[in-house]
Amino acid sequence: ANIPIGYETLENLDGSNSFNFVIGAGASQGLRIIPWEKQGIVLGIDFFQQFETSKVYRTDLGVELVLGINF
Repeated sequence: ANIPIGYETLENLDGSNSFNFVIGAGASQGLRIIPWEKQGIVLGIDFFQQFETSKVYRTDLGVELVLGINF
């Protein structure tokens, strides 16, 4: 789980800028596969979701593919 905190700067149609404090909550779940333990290669897939108070992106849902090395 994670809690993103920050701010965003928005440009209005009249050219002026406004600021917005952003806070949210996110989580991810994943599955890892180590097909060859001796070589240390890791394959995986993650599912993530994040919800924020942003005026641009309120939700972010997706899938990530993972390739790594286990050492």
